[in-house]
Amino acid sequence: NYLDLYLENHNGILYSRVHHQHNQQPYTLPYISSKGNSIRKHSHWLRSSLLRAIRYCTSIEDFNHERIYLEMTYLANGYSI
Repeated sequence: NYLDLYLENHNGILYSRVHHQHNQQPYTLPYISSKGNSIRKHSHWLRSSLLRAIRYCTSIEDFNHERIYLEMTYLANGYSI
């Protein structure tokens, strides 16, 4: 694991996906200061996180798992998709 990337060698084939720290509470959004539009900033976070998942995930199953995780995080914090 390197930062938020999980890398593994599967018999000479590189496998990667997004890694989440197990000691962090799931479904939490990053802190946004009260200045500015937090909805817009969290929308930017969701878009950036989805782009990161596209870059990191070598399988469609892992991408879909990460996409669902991000959508659940967004919904759990009172936002709509």
